[in-house]
Amino acid sequence: MRLRRLHLTLALVATAGLAGCTPEEETEVKSAEISTPTSIALEGAAPRPTLTGTEVFARQCANCHAAGDDHTGSFQLARSRGEEYAVLEERTDLSADYIRQVVRTGINTMPGFSKVDITEQEMSALTDYLVKTE
Repeated sequence: MRLRRLHLTLALVATAGLAGCTPEEETEVKSAEISTPTSIALEGAAPRPTLTGTEVFARQCANCHAAGDDHTGSFQLARSRGEEYAVLEERTDLSADYIRQVVRTGINTMPGFSKVDITEQEMSALTDYLVKTE
Protein backbone atom coordinates (compact mmCIF):
# COMPACT_ATOMS: atom_id res chain seq x y z
CA MET A 1 0.00 0.00 0.00
CA ARG A 2 2.77 2.40 0.94
CA LEU A 3 4.66 1.58 -2.26
CA ARG A 4 1.49 2.15 -4.28
CA ARG A 5 1.02 5.58 -2.68
CA LEU A 6 4.62 6.45 -3.47
CA HIS A 7 4.23 5.40 -7.11
CA LEU A 8 1.05 7.46 -7.40
CA THR A 9 2.77 10.46 -5.84
CA LEU A 10 5.71 10.15 -8.22
CA ALA A 11 3.35 9.91 -11.19
CA LEU A 12 1.45 13.01 -10.06
CA VAL A 13 4.67 14.96 -9.52
CA ALA A 14 5.95 13.94 -12.95
CA THR A 15 2.66 14.88 -14.59
CA ALA A 16 2.54 18.23 -12.81
CA GLY A 17 6.13 18.89 -13.81
CA LEU A 18 5.31 18.31 -17.47
CA ALA A 19 2.36 20.68 -17.47
CA GLY A 20 4.39 23.78 -18.27
CA CYS A 21 7.07 22.19 -20.46
CA THR A 22 7.78 22.95 -24.07
CA PRO A 23 7.93 19.87 -26.36
CA GLU A 24 11.74 19.85 -26.16
CA GLU A 25 11.71 20.04 -22.36
CA GLU A 26 8.99 17.36 -22.17
CA THR A 27 11.13 14.94 -24.18
CA GLU A 28 14.05 15.66 -21.88
CA VAL A 29 11.95 15.09 -18.76
CA LYS A 30 10.39 11.88 -20.15
CA SER A 31 13.77 10.46 -20.99
CA ALA A 32 15.26 11.31 -17.60
CA GLU A 33 15.99 8.32 -15.42
CA ILE A 34 13.60 8.04 -12.48
CA SER A 35 14.96 6.45 -9.33
CA THR A 36 13.21 3.53 -7.70
CA PRO A 37 11.20 4.15 -4.53
CA THR A 38 13.78 2.36 -2.40
CA SER A 39 16.40 4.93 -3.35
CA ILE A 40 14.35 7.92 -2.23
CA ALA A 41 15.71 9.43 0.95
CA LEU A 42 14.24 12.17 3.06
CA GLU A 43 17.54 13.84 3.80
CA GLY A 44 17.14 17.04 5.72
CA ALA A 45 13.50 16.28 6.51
CA ALA A 46 12.44 17.30 9.98
CA PRO A 47 11.84 14.33 12.28
CA ARG A 48 8.22 13.50 13.00
CA PRO A 49 7.17 15.08 16.29
CA THR A 50 6.56 12.80 19.25
CA LEU A 51 2.86 12.72 20.04
CA THR A 52 1.15 11.81 23.29
CA GLY A 53 -1.62 9.23 23.33
CA THR A 54 -4.18 12.01 23.66
CA GLU A 55 -2.77 13.72 20.57
CA VAL A 56 -2.71 10.49 18.54
CA PHE A 57 -6.33 9.82 19.51
CA ALA A 58 -7.34 13.38 18.62
CA ARG A 59 -5.61 13.22 15.20
CA GLN A 60 -6.41 9.69 14.12
CA CYS A 61 -9.36 8.35 16.12
CA ALA A 62 -11.59 11.10 17.52
CA ASN A 63 -13.23 11.95 14.21
CA CYS A 64 -15.03 8.58 14.38
CA HIS A 65 -14.67 7.57 18.03
CA ALA A 66 -15.30 10.66 20.17
CA ALA A 67 -18.49 10.89 22.22
CA GLY A 68 -21.69 11.67 20.35
CA ASP A 69 -23.96 10.26 17.67
CA ASP A 70 -22.26 12.44 15.06
CA HIS A 71 -19.16 10.21 15.36
CA THR A 72 -19.82 7.14 13.26
CA GLY A 73 -17.58 4.73 15.19
CA SER A 74 -19.13 5.61 18.54
CA PHE A 75 -22.62 5.54 17.06
CA GLN A 76 -22.07 2.12 15.51
CA LEU A 77 -20.55 0.67 18.70
CA ALA A 78 -23.54 1.96 20.71
CA ARG A 79 -25.97 0.36 18.25
CA SER A 80 -24.20 -2.98 17.96
CA ARG A 81 -22.69 -3.49 21.43
CA GLY A 82 -24.44 -1.04 23.75
CA GLU A 83 -23.93 2.48 25.08
CA GLU A 84 -21.24 1.36 27.55
CA TYR A 85 -19.03 0.35 24.60
CA ALA A 86 -19.57 3.46 22.48
CA VAL A 87 -16.89 5.88 23.66
CA LEU A 88 -13.41 4.35 23.49
CA GLU A 89 -11.89 6.85 25.90
CA GLU A 90 -14.36 5.77 28.60
CA ARG A 91 -13.96 2.01 28.20
CA THR A 92 -12.09 -0.12 30.72
CA ASP A 93 -12.20 -3.42 28.81
CA LEU A 94 -9.66 -2.65 26.06
CA SER A 95 -6.28 -4.37 25.98
CA ALA A 96 -3.18 -3.08 24.23
CA ASP A 97 -3.07 -6.17 21.99
CA TYR A 98 -6.69 -5.72 20.93
CA ILE A 99 -6.23 -2.02 20.17
CA ARG A 100 -3.06 -2.72 18.18
CA GLN A 101 -4.79 -5.48 16.16
CA VAL A 102 -7.86 -3.40 15.32
CA VAL A 103 -5.87 -0.27 14.50
CA ARG A 104 -3.45 -2.11 12.19
CA THR A 105 -5.94 -4.36 10.38
CA GLY A 106 -9.23 -2.50 10.75
CA ILE A 107 -12.59 -4.02 11.67
CA ASN A 108 -15.93 -3.90 9.88
CA THR A 109 -15.97 -0.54 8.06
CA MET A 110 -12.98 0.89 9.96
CA PRO A 111 -9.85 0.86 7.81
CA GLY A 112 -6.51 -0.33 9.11
CA PHE A 113 -3.76 2.20 9.79
CA SER A 114 -0.24 1.53 8.52
CA LYS A 115 2.98 2.29 10.38
CA VAL A 116 3.18 5.44 8.28
CA ASP A 117 -0.23 6.58 9.52
CA ILE A 118 0.48 5.65 13.15
CA THR A 119 4.09 4.86 14.01
CA GLU A 120 5.00 2.17 16.54
CA GLN A 121 5.88 4.90 19.04
CA GLU A 122 2.49 6.55 18.47
CA MET A 123 0.76 3.16 18.76
CA SER A 124 2.40 2.62 22.16
CA ALA A 125 1.30 6.08 23.29
CA LEU A 126 -2.24 5.40 22.01
CA THR A 127 -2.54 2.05 23.77
CA ASP A 128 -1.14 3.55 26.99
CA TYR A 129 -3.81 6.25 26.73
CA LEU A 130 -6.75 3.92 26.03
CA VAL A 131 -5.92 0.97 28.27
CA LYS A 132 -7.22 1.57 31.75
CA THR A 133 -6.55 -0.63 34.72
CA GLU A 134 -9.13 -0.80 37.47
